[in-house]
Amino acid sequence: MITISKPKLLGLILIILTASTAFYFGHVLAIPAPSINSVCEPGACTSQDCSYYVYRNQILANDITTLIKNFTTGANDFLGSSADVALQSLFNFLATVPQPTPIPPGGTNQGATFVIVFGVGVFYINAPVTINLPGIANNANALTFRGQSQDKTVLVLRNQVNDDMFKIVNVGAKFEFDMMKLVGGSTQQNCGLPAWGLHFSGASTEIKVFNTEIGYFCTGAILLDGQGLDFNDFEGVWFPGEPRGIDFGPNGSGYKDVRIIGCKFGPSMNQGGIRFDIVVDRVNIVGNNFDSAGISDFSAGVTDVSIVSNNFYASRDQELYFQGTGLAALKRLNVTIVGNLIQTTTSTNRAIYLANRVDGIIVTANSFNGFTSSSTVPITLIQTTQKLTTLITQNSGMGSSWTGFGIAQPAVGASTVNVQNTNPYQVRVYITGVGSGITAYKITDALGTSNTFTTTVAVGYTIEVDPYAQVALTYTGVPTWVWYSQANLA
Repeated sequence: MITISKPKLLGLILIILTASTAFYFGHVLAIPAPSINSVCEPGACTSQDCSYYVYRNQILANDITTLIKNFTTGANDFLGSSADVALQSLFNFLATVPQPTPIPPGGTNQGATFVIVFGVGVFYINAPVTINLPGIANNANALTFRGQSQDKTVLVLRNQVNDDMFKIVNVGAKFEFDMMKLVGGSTQQNCGLPAWGLHFSGASTEIKVFNTEIGYFCTGAILLDGQGLDFNDFEGVWFPGEPRGIDFGPNGSGYKDVRIIGCKFGPSMNQGGIRFDIVVDRVNIVGNNFDSAGISDFSAGVTDVSIVSNNFYASRDQELYFQGTGLAALKRLNVTIVGNLIQTTTSTNRAIYLANRVDGIIVTANSFNGFTSSSTVPITLIQTTQKLTTLITQNSGMGSSWTGFGIAQPAVGASTVNVQNTNPYQVRVYITGVGSGITAYKITDALGTSNTFTTTVAVGYTIEVDPYAQVALTYTGVPTWVWYSQANLA
């Protein structure tokens, strides 16, 4: 008979329990490797809605080592001493991934697609990250970045990087960027050098940036300086402290069907806001806030633009600037500026500037606050070449130089001779004196069609004259009149 003492019995029980636990869970507990979970068999981790997961090593405090986990295998495929090192390794690899087999049918994305999800934390970028996936003519890849929210996933450009954060050469069929925060640290950079948050220089079909903050870069947040196409969306994005929020750059081409909705631009270090250096077609700028930031350099090629229900506060001089440089004749841009609030703290600032030969712009139902009234404030129209399809009507806060009897008063023409309403708004002509008698008046519309109305015109008679239309009186003795502007809602 074997007798086991009580201490030995307790030790044996502990050994048995430990072995049982190890058998049940498949391994003995140990200090884990820097990972979210253990490596699993291929296909076993595909319940996650991403291709790769980027996260910081959380084992050691203040360790900025960045790991990138493959969500198909569960393995940490890429590792770097900082986020840029790990990300560059990832994108170098993704550029080698071939088209899927079999290739999807036409009308769908035919290239490899990747979703990169970032975890919670601050990720440090010590050098620009270049993304150069096969372009539209090749694999037509598609790429999505997604974070955990603007304040929980933050990418920071390290001091004195003095360059872009992301150089996006080619992203193929679609590039999406969502729920992240990018910080340029402009006060810690040499801002004599260009530096953007997202710098597009190659081919991309659709660019979509949502619910993101991109701020404090030396040159600006987003430079679209490549070859774009349709379906470009910027929604719910904040651009604080930027010399420029979104810039359609001088080397770009093909960008169209652009929606900029619900964003905030500024406060800005410079002019800020949005700049159009190139031909851009079909643009909707709706429901945004511009704080000391405007929309500038609408070139002759920017057409079919809606600027609706935006709030421009602390607006700067030439808040909306339409340039006519290089135009040899009137150019109809087809722009509507409707229902915006434009407020300034400098009363002499010009809210809207329409250069020579710029035409086809409708400014209506806007509220101008804090502006004085002159022939150039709050709206400047360069009329060297007469505008034919520009209309400014039913706005409030335009002031006496634009409203009522305060406008420039043309002289009465000779009997039966036309006098044109050269203003881009409708006027009422009040007859204040009939001379020896007014027996008829004629209206000629902007297209040249005339109608004469034979009637006895008395003092107080009013005649409505549309923009660019003409009015003529038939009279003996010289009558008198005053013109009343209807550019204001009031």
